[in-house]
Amino acid sequence: MIDSKMKVAELRKLAEEKAIEGWQDMGKKELMAALQEASKELEPTPEPEGKVPGELAEPAKEKPEPTPLPVGISEGQAIYDGKAAKMKEHLAAQPKVRILIPLETGEKKGATVSVILNGYRQNIMKGVYVEVPEQIADVIMDSQKQSNILVEHPLRVDESNQELIK
Repeated sequence: MIDSKMKVAELRKLAEEKAIEGWQDMGKKELMAALQEASKELEPTPEPEGKVPGELAEPAKEKPEPTPLPVGISEGQAIYDGKAAKMKEHLAAQPKVRILIPLETGEKKGATVSVILNGYRQNIMKGVYVEVPEQIADVIMDSQKQSNILVEHPLRVDESNQELIK
């Protein structure tokens, strides 16, 4: 317990043990107030009437079975929470679109492309038809359009116009 006769050094040691922020800069009165506040937070709250001590208010929710992903798609991480979990649910509810991402020169069969939306990552296999959520298909199509624009850009330097630069 906290005693008004305790020295500042003893109070600081207690504050450090209880991980009170800014304890190094506090005076004796501030340390005592912070320690009393911290000890109040640690006191057990009384159980409501009619409830057995230690009993949970609601039974623990079981995690829902994960929906299987279509062939050719894998997830990036095993655990999703927050925005990534909401995005996974959102994508699962979307209509599916069948797409083909072509293999690039020199790529081996089984290569994938990753699409990350709000922290949720899907790896989509290249060289095979895959059914993906509409939003993922839109991201892939936009990426392919931008790549084509860069390849066809008139100021692009390649072997055919290398002599013009010299």
